[in-house]
Amino acid sequence: MSYYVDLLRYLFQSKHRRGYGVHSPSVFRLITLVIEERLPYYSYFLIEKIRYLSNRKGVDVFLSEEGELFEKNKVCLAKWGQLGIAYDQILFRLVNYYKPKTIVELGTTMGFSTLYLATPNSQAHVITLSEKKEISDLAKNNFKKSSVCNILLKEGDIESNFRKLIQEQVQFDFLSINCTMLPRGFYSYCNTLLQKGSFGGVIVINEPYFWESNRDDLKKIKLHDQVRVVIDLFHIVILILDSNLQKEEFVLRYY
Repeated sequence: MSYYVDLLRYLFQSKHRRGYGVHSPSVFRLITLVIEERLPYYSYFLIEKIRYLSNRKGVDVFLSEEGELFEKNKVCLAKWGQLGIAYDQILFRLVNYYKPKTIVELGTTMGFSTLYLATPNSQAHVITLSEKKEISDLAKNNFKKSSVCNILLKEGDIESNFRKLIQEQVQFDFLSINCTMLPRGFYSYCNTLLQKGSFGGVIVINEPYFWESNRDDLKKIKLHDQVRVVIDLFHIVILILDSNLQKEEFVLRYY
């Protein structure tokens, strides 16, 4: 029920449709050139073809409150657990716009959002972390179909693998968090990253209202000193960590 309360609150608060009323030039460009862009990139067709084939095969995976996996008939993670196609494509456009060299994704789903992160730039390095073998196998299969070669999937405990990346001083400038795969929350990951003090890139939080535990995390990360601009589209929240920008939050109506 609280999910729908959050959705209604978002619908009442959201404004700045297509950038109207946004006075920051950099945020206005981000909204008009990235978020609201509707150009049909060729990669969209390739990825959605793979999604369509996955749907037809009826690969059925469900998540419980504890994050357990269940086999279900006629309900696909491809249809349910992923961001909507429109929101997946925002990931593509963000990467295309900011051109990060290394991207980390927390919580691999069936691999479609990962493919949208990887295809704008074949030279970018994408590391996706998954702790569910069943989902990892599905994602690997979809990666293979795509012939994309710049994705590294790491299996095992997500928190441990993420801390290893930090300890190994892997320099990444784009973090994508799939909250559907993180029922215990996501703030600790962001805080671990921001404690380094050198991260000045972009954090995208996908489906932050999905689990009850994520709501407080979202409030905390929005208020973090290093987060300068927040763009809340409900299904995804974009955090810009650029010290040159004024601290602002925009709740945008999208679709």
